[in-house]
Parts: sequence; structure tokens; C-alpha cells
Amino acid sequence: MNPHIFHNLCDTLRANCGIRDSRNGMTVEEMVGMFLMVVAHNTHLAVVAEQFQHSKVTVSWVIMNCIKAIDGTHVAACVPSSVRGAYRDRNNEITQNVLATCSHDMMFTYVVTGWEGFAHDSRLLSDAATLELFPAPYGEQYYVVDAGFPNIPGYLAPYKGQRYHRSDFNDDTPPTTEKELFNQRHVSVRNVIEWYFGVLKNRFAILRSMSTYGPVRQGQITIACFVLHNFIRLNNYHDRLF
Repeated sequence: MNPHIFHNLCDTLRANCGIRDSRNGMTVEEMVGMFLMVVAHNTHLAVVAEQFQHSKVTVSWVIMNCIKAIDGTHVAACVPSSVRGAYRDRNNEITQNVLATCSHDMMFTYVVTGWEGFAHDSRLLSDAATLELFPAPYGEQYYVVDAGFPNIPGYLAPYKGQRYHRSDFNDDTPPTTEKELFNQRHVSVRNVIEWYFGVLKNRFAILRSMSTYGPVRQGQITIACFVLHNFIRLNNYHDRLF
């Protein structure tokens, strides 16, 4: 590919498709270069990783069809005592359960609010998937999800009954089986949404301690926080929390 065509392609992806340099320093040019190296020359991922000095996991993320991560998070709720039982989560706190999808550029792409804290994540997903605006995966695309979700086409969950969380693996306790290795790689990809939730709640204190608004308004406030997160991300990429 002619160099000026390559750079035009990268500029177009930046301008029209929301592709951004990654937070770990990988540029769009590197991402496109790796992709082109694979599709144009059928180069093995290990060779691409060596050429670009990135891990094979990183190269796989660029090449494969993992479109987003999806998960639920609990934010503070303020409800009448008569319905607190339904809003009491597994930590015995009064919350609403929020389902969200995020892309790898730290943008939330779909949010459902208002569910009781007692509601299970899989129930939220089952309901959301029936809605017209839900960004359902198609073809070979898939979401990475945690073990609380079903492992079905379009939704890739980890192996159950195996070590999974990042804290389970360190230099002294590396993966010892193929399933554990899969889980370690899986959580390294899915953990991105946990991090984004952390940034969101760190920025918007109301999500940690909701005021006495009505149930509908609390859901609207929560969605507004997600929208503001995206707006800040688009307009101030180097914000300290990012």
C-alpha cells in the first residue's frame, strides 16, 4: 500500500470510526499496520508481535473480532423502605444494577439503568437483548462477559470452576492448564470495563451516594453520567482520570 494511502486510511479511521491511539501507547498506525501485515501477508501473530514489539495478546486484540465488553455494575440508589428488599445487593447495600457495554477506547456504547440491585446481570442482558436498539453481535463478533453471564454464541464467558481473577495469577502462581491460561487472557481483556466503571464512579460521586430523587430521575442521572464520561473522553483524551 502506498504510504500516503496508508496515512489517509489511518486519518479516516480516526475521523470517522472512533479509532484512537490506545492507552498503552499503541498508535492507530501500528494497529492498522499489524492488521494489514496479517491480512495481506498471512503473517503469524508471533512474527507480527516481534516486528511491532507488542505481546501476542495485544496483537490478537487488534486482529480478532472482540467488539466490546459487557457487564453490570451497582450504583447507589435511594428508595422507599417498602421496596428496599428488592434493591439490596449481595453486599447488603441499596443499589440499582446497571448494564453497560464499552469499546476498547474507553467509550460506553450502551447503558440500561433502573434495575433493582437484587437483579442478576444475566437477567438484565436477557431483557436488553430483546430491545431494538441493543447492539447485538453478529457474524463472528462477540462480547467478553464474566462468569455470571451465559456462554452462548456472541457472548464469550470464562471457564467456570477455574482460577479467573487477575489477583489469582502472579509470578509465583502462573496458569498451569489450558483453561487457566484462557481465563487469564480472558480477564485481561474483560477487565477493561471494570476499569472504566471505576473511572466513572471516581468522577461522579453521586453514583456512590445517590440523593433522594425519584426512581426515574435516578436512572436518568446515571445515564447522564455515562454520557458526560463519553463527552469528556472525546474532548479531553488526556484527562487525568483516563
